[in-house]
Amino acid sequence: MEQDIKFETQFEIRYNEINFRSYDFYLTEFNLLIEADGDYWHSNPNKYDDKILTEVQKINIKNDKFKNKLADKSGYNLIRFWETDIKKKNFKFKLFNEIKKYGKKD
Repeated sequence: MEQDIKFETQFEIRYNEINFRSYDFYLTEFNLLIEADGDYWHSNPNKYDDKILTEVQKINIKNDKFKNKLADKSGYNLIRFWETDIKKKNFKFKLFNEIKKYGKKD
């Protein structure tokens, strides 16, 4: 399956004439966006207390929520993975299982 998945990196969705958001990966055959969220920069709630976040973390959380809504409004599926999960040995298995849930586009 690994060799059969076509993808683009830094896929952009525009929400007006000049502004856009960029997503880490877009799997064209699955209409699926994938975001890889750093634990610190995106404030993994399993690691960081939301009462003591930095301004950058707060901005990133707000931006992530906006990107979630933009993807949905634009007709894309979106999944996110935490850095902690990506670093685990079984991540490749988890990733492929998540992708399979979306099936290929007709």
